[in-house]
Amino acid sequence: GAAVTGITGTRPDVAILDIRLADATGSGIDVLTEVRKSLPGLRAIIMSNFYSPQHGKARSDAGAEYFLDKSVDFERIPEILRRMGAANGN
Repeated sequence: GAAVTGITGTRPDVAILDIRLADATGSGIDVLTEVRKSLPGLRAIIMSNFYSPQHGKARSDAGAEYFLDKSVDFERIPEILRRMGAANGN
């Protein structure tokens, strides 16, 4: 889909993906799983309006480092990105 093409084409250091995608062609976890086939080092944050243990396991299986609740965790993103950059020596 467009999300996979966009990410693999731009090769970002970090992808922030929503569980639900606007075009309903899958989930952010599906996109991450597909993208990691060609970009195994991609770091990722998954966001949702709700958390479930199934989402947490899927996030972990797909390789996302964080699962954030959009209603309460959105403001954490800048600090998380700073930590990710520091861990990479940036």
